[in-house]
Amino acid sequence: MWIEPQDAFVLTGEKLPLKVLSIDPADRNVMWTISGDGTIDSSGVYTAPADVPDSPPTVTAISKANGDHKAKVTIIVNASSCRADGPPCVKLEPLTALVKAGKTVTLSARAVNLPGTYLDWTIKGHKKKDDASGGKIEGSGNAVKYHAPAVVPYKTVEVIAAATKLVSGKPVVVTSATAEIIVVARYVSAHCYWIDGNRNQGCNIIEFNRLKGERGTFASKDVNGKVVKTPVTDDPNTAPWVLAVNASKALVTGSVLEVKFPHGVTASNCKSYDWKIVTQTEESPNILIYGPADVGSGICTQTEFVIALPVQAVWADVSGFPQIPDPQRTGPAAASASSDCWGQNPPQTILPCDRNAPWMKIVYDLRLPWLSTNLGQAGSAQGLVQYSPTAAGTTQNLLFDLRADPAKKLGYGWLNVPLTFEKSTGPNSNLDALIVGLAYDVRPLKDPNLKRFSHFIVRKPQAQIQSGVEIAPVTSHDANWISSGTVKFPLVFNWHQQPSLFTVYPVTGLEGGSHFETHFLENNPILRYFVGTDGSFRWPFNFTHNFLGGTPITFEYSYRTRWLAYAEPTTDVVNNGTEKLGSGRHSFVRGTLNLPLTPNFQIQITNLRGSLPPDFRVLGNVWAFGLTLTNPGSSEH
Repeated sequence: MWIEPQDAFVLTGEKLPLKVLSIDPADRNVMWTISGDGTIDSSGVYTAPADVPDSPPTVTAISKANGDHKAKVTIIVNASSCRADGPPCVKLEPLTALVKAGKTVTLSARAVNLPGTYLDWTIKGHKKKDDASGGKIEGSGNAVKYHAPAVVPYKTVEVIAAATKLVSGKPVVVTSATAEIIVVARYVSAHCYWIDGNRNQGCNIIEFNRLKGERGTFASKDVNGKVVKTPVTDDPNTAPWVLAVNASKALVTGSVLEVKFPHGVTASNCKSYDWKIVTQTEESPNILIYGPADVGSGICTQTEFVIALPVQAVWADVSGFPQIPDPQRTGPAAASASSDCWGQNPPQTILPCDRNAPWMKIVYDLRLPWLSTNLGQAGSAQGLVQYSPTAAGTTQNLLFDLRADPAKKLGYGWLNVPLTFEKSTGPNSNLDALIVGLAYDVRPLKDPNLKRFSHFIVRKPQAQIQSGVEIAPVTSHDANWISSGTVKFPLVFNWHQQPSLFTVYPVTGLEGGSHFETHFLENNPILRYFVGTDGSFRWPFNFTHNFLGGTPITFEYSYRTRWLAYAEPTTDVVNNGTEKLGSGRHSFVRGTLNLPLTPNFQIQITNLRGSLPPDFRVLGNVWAFGLTLTNPGSSEH
């Protein structure tokens, strides 16, 4: 069930009829409630307060047949300058509307203190009420429908409601009101890459360093792929880059994405889009995902959308989603709204404003921001202590969970140090594993996709070779040296063009090695075949924008099954079994629900089940609750 209109606007003191639509007819009989200023009657008519409220009210419709079935709508209350006790005027609503190309919006107006007049509707700059470039007005009188053109126009459409009367048989306009109609595309996108100096689909990547040089430094590639470093100057060609960096959350280094307006974006509607970025970076082999809450909203110029990321991007998919005007939303800034640490407008430096603050000067001198950039990207590092009320028959345990994958691009791939540490304090659980090594990840860069559909992407396979140790550091059991090869087959699912909403990474590979510390007599080498899946679901970015869209809930899933060719230590902890040598199949499952409080701070609920090498201690369901501090953004796996 849902409420119409979904884009709800009303003027102060005015009424707005709301209607519930549902596939199930029983849900159309509802009880109306309101949170915020204004009133709602039993028939669904909302009456706005006399003054604009501090925050938009929310109206909820609850099905009388099933109280669990609900629908909500946020109402934007705008100030009215046309009152019955004032001078003659035309009261028009909404005064501003966001309309997708080819869609319609209802406009209503009435002449106040203007007897003997009628309303005449026109589109400014267009002689006809039906114009392919300006749209179409359908109807007459106090309410009409505006049909947006199929192609997004280059400027905002102005629809005029004029109070008109006949004088000597000729129409004369007494007064009028104008509604601004912002026409947007349903979805826009562009692809950027750093592989060479050619712009792909009108998008380019420029790297920056905020501490290098007198004012900071940019680095771009010429048509031959050669890196060209440019100190920040007063050059107007680099001004948008400076604006974007100063408006970003990047501490020291990163990339500027310079996106020439794709089809559907204009100087008049650029600020009505929110932008999501899916990017491969030099700091992480993982594909990272950023929204405005993670990296800022970017800058709109007359010809480009420009945004700075806190990472050095290799390639990036940039997607724009239209968002209705909302006081709780921070959209892309206008170029004229920015200034730098010198107070210059437009900015002439990208040096951090806090570079000389007592504590921050120490942070910058010690190069700590680089440590954060290179070791702490989303999906690259996570450390937390969680409370587990029940774990394999024990109670009130602490679960120590550390996963890290610091990396740096080297040649055609990434050299990285993957690490997994799991430890539970429960005496019977002994979840105890430290797995660390040196690895090299290889994946396609310029064109990462094997096949792309509107709602589905098959990425090209990704490979990793790794060599390192498996240790049970607390229980003083086995220590193994393991080398492995892994292949991933990424599948990416989109929802309503929502990039990387749901990703599934099937995994397969081989592990082989030897024991160098054992408590059993183990003469055989180690050989294991494994398969599994890594998955991640992100709440849709442009759905329930103010509740979950800015810092969305995510669910992450990981599963591995290993087949052991030779016997290794195994304990059936779930059934209180004794330790023995055994081969066969061993599985491990981890599911994590991330509930962000802020882009950097999350509540995590984790479920673990199964066993990990080197001592395969088979666990039952282990539930853990904790808090974690992470870098903004998420990763595809």
